[in-house]
Amino acid sequence: TFTIQTGHDGLYAMEVTDGNSGSTTLIGVSINSAALTTSILSISAATRLGITVTSTNNSPTTLTIVRPLVAGDVIRVHIDGAPDLTSAATTKFSIRKIGS
Repeated sequence: TFTIQTGHDGLYAMEVTDGNSGSTTLIGVSINSAALTTSILSISAATRLGITVTSTNNSPTTLTIVRPLVAGDVIRVHIDGAPDLTSAATTKFSIRKIGS
């Protein structure tokens, strides 16, 4: 979970990478969602920033989102419960400010 702090409004790039060893899986990102650990498909579409599906077992996929965020926005990663890859190369979530 990331919360944008006062004075840090701007354009942000978010990237989430994950995958599953057994089958395809869903990965997504939400903004200001009341759902904390709910599957990405089950949260409100209005709070869903993006969603992707892995296409191959043991092959991570990356979702990249670029959008403006303002103070108080809360960003969370949501999955469908299946991702189980664990290495730093295959599982990560990053967010960085790239402009004002």
